[in-house]
Amino acid sequence: MWGLLALLGSAHAADVLFVEATPVTLDDFSVAGLFYGMVVSAAEEEGLSFDDEEAIRAWAGTDADTCWDVDACPANLWGRTNARLVVVISVGQSGGGLEIGVRLHGADDAAPFKVLREFVRPGQEGAFAQAVARAAKDALPLLPSRKPVGGPVLVIEDEFVVGDDAGRVPARVEPTEDPPEPDRREPVDRPPRADREPRPEREPRPDRVPRADRIPSVPDEAAVTARIRADDERRRMGVPVAAYARYEASGESKEDWLRKARVRAGHGFLELYGGYGLGDIDRGYGVRLRIEEEGDTFDTVGTSTWEGAGTSGAPAFGFALGYAPAWFLDTSVAVSVQYGTKYLDTGWECLEQCDPPASEFVHDPARAVQAFIEPRLRLYPVATGVVKPYALLAFSVLLHDGFTVPDPDFVDYPDSPAGAALGPTAGLGLAFDPLSRITIYAEVPATLLLTPSRAETDGDVTLDPGRLESGGYIVRFVGGIGVRL
Repeated sequence: MWGLLALLGSAHAADVLFVEATPVTLDDFSVAGLFYGMVVSAAEEEGLSFDDEEAIRAWAGTDADTCWDVDACPANLWGRTNARLVVVISVGQSGGGLEIGVRLHGADDAAPFKVLREFVRPGQEGAFAQAVARAAKDALPLLPSRKPVGGPVLVIEDEFVVGDDAGRVPARVEPTEDPPEPDRREPVDRPPRADREPRPEREPRPDRVPRADRIPSVPDEAAVTARIRADDERRRMGVPVAAYARYEASGESKEDWLRKARVRAGHGFLELYGGYGLGDIDRGYGVRLRIEEEGDTFDTVGTSTWEGAGTSGAPAFGFALGYAPAWFLDTSVAVSVQYGTKYLDTGWECLEQCDPPASEFVHDPARAVQAFIEPRLRLYPVATGVVKPYALLAFSVLLHDGFTVPDPDFVDYPDSPAGAALGPTAGLGLAFDPLSRITIYAEVPATLLLTPSRAETDGDVTLDPGRLESGGYIVRFVGGIGVRL
């Protein structure tokens, strides 16, 4: 009787290895498993000779797990397989679809010879899985064949009789060369996928999510599409994952839940507000001239001017138009007027043959208005609820008018043109949403003014123009009401 005891040192034979797909994040385990199942099914349809994750794990253990993220993989597999191609896959959710990466590695090459990266929209997962399988099939004819890893040693014992041709055979057929070190693994005979028994549960590794928590790699396009559509709906609603879970558990319609949760995302808004500003809200201009008599007229031979801001306090009013693209963000442009005061003082000096030799005059203060134009961002730490604190960021442009100086008969004072002060703005605020489309809020923005005062002297002038004390900032205390459109 012939007794076949073992095939020693034989490597597992398959043309292609499809290692388990690697999820980008823990939230991507399910979609990674589902897409991997589609790829395996497409490979079967293409008639490829391959090992899937279960067959690979039988002879490689955990060495092929998370292969996309492990530098040693798939190089750590070549010594145990006769395969010529390894397909490594990464799957993650992004922008309402799947970001899928595929690397095709030829035997014993450190780098992949082909890389596919694709954004797959809902419903197109099966088509891309077929494209991956076809890419593997098309690559095989381009890859050289491999020498078998190790060689079989056939062990035969005793004698046997077949029909009339009775006889004896040698008790052992010795190999012509020394056999390699035996590999004690049981040979793997992979049955067709449909007839395969479920893999027994394994003890989970502490650094991996337990296998029982993963979705098995069985193709289910409906489940993948439903998951992606739910993620799309969450993004359109403009809420984070935790808030969307509360919406799903509520059983309410989307419109009713958004209204009750006071979600701001996806709405334009109009705001009207008023407040009080402290800081550099006043403007001042001073000018001094040196003149000399020239016949019946006077010529200006020197000019000294100063223009800048002064510290005070006054009311402010404005409005803002904006849009909330996400639950954590409002964008808007605000236009407001900041009341203040304008100060003007003038003077001249004539040091030769003039009586009097000098004159200075402080004009009556005048009411003034400056305009704030501010592109703004508000950042919210919470998506739902009646009360929402926020941080405010903006860049402020403060426009002011010029000074038209009244002239005596014999002096021509230079005027000061209109201008602007610039600076970043930051602050804190609190929004109160008593109704689904109404917001009452209070905030304190502070602006650092980067435009300094301006002093210029042309010629020899002994008199100094008047100046205002400034702090380089404006702080506003603002309250307003907003309507979401």
